[in-house]
Amino acid sequence: MVLGLGTLISVIFGVVVFPMIYPPAIISRELYYLIYVGVFGSGFTLLGISLFFEIALSRRAVCRYLCPGGALYSLLGKFRVLRIRRKASACIDCVKCNHVCGLGLEPMSDLTGMECNTCTACIAICPTDALTLRLGWKDDPLKQSKPNPKTLQAIHVILQNHKEMT
Repeated sequence: MVLGLGTLISVIFGVVVFPMIYPPAIISRELYYLIYVGVFGSGFTLLGISLFFEIALSRRAVCRYLCPGGALYSLLGKFRVLRIRRKASACIDCVKCNHVCGLGLEPMSDLTGMECNTCTACIAICPTDALTLRLGWKDDPLKQSKPNPKTLQAIHVILQNHKEMT
């Protein structure tokens, strides 16, 4: 939607919209203003708003919802050749892969989709090697397995102990 709207505005009004909202372009423009003019421009305010969104809403909120670069990378991610695949039978539902994901995706639930940049941090932290790289153009259908009974039992014990302590 960001790419389409930005392109439409550019075509209709003849104004290049993307550098106005693309964080690397804003940073370079603000550095230029600071060095040659001696003041920050209005882009500094936009960077502050972006930082607020990152802190208040979610990780990479600006990249996911507003940034044209993030939209383009996500679109290109649909056609990537290397993909992360989870072997449900080997997964122990430890959720370590979800916590290490810098994009806030859920590899344990097979919910990586177009946004995954295949950084392999989830593969590196997986204690059972349930996550691997594979070659392929299309996403696998959802391979979500049922939760591991041992994991559910451990969670139940932890919750019971917490109730007894309080």
